[in-house]
Amino acid sequence: MNSDLREPQIETEKNGWEDETAKRAASVNAFIVQNFFSRGDSGTKYDSLTELHLSGGGWDGLQKVAKGEDVPSKVNTLYQGGKITQIHVLYECEKEGDNDFYLTGKALEDYLSGE
Repeated sequence: MNSDLREPQIETEKNGWEDETAKRAASVNAFIVQNFFSRGDSGTKYDSLTELHLSGGGWDGLQKVAKGEDVPSKVNTLYQGGKITQIHVLYECEKEGDNDFYLTGKALEDYLSGE
C-alpha cells in the first residue's frame, strides 16, 4: 500500500467565531483609526450602535488607538453559513478597562471590500 495516498480533505462552511488576529489585525486597526476617530474629517459615517460600535472604558488605551499607536490584542471573526457577519476587535488596556470594537452592516462590508 502506498503511504503517499491520503484521504481527500472535505471543506465545510465556517460557522462560529474564528481567531483571525494574525490575518486581520493591521488592516482592521487602520480601518478603525480612519473611520471611528476621523468621522468629522474624511471618515465614512457609520451607525455607532449597529455598524461600528465601541464598548469599553479604557480611555488611556483609546487615546493610543486613535493615534495609531496600538494594535488589536485579538480579532475574532463570526462566520454564519460560510459568510462573515461580524468582526470583534479587542484592544487590551494597561490601566483601565479594555476597548472592544464591533464591525457589522455597512462598516463590515466596507472593511471587507477594502482588504
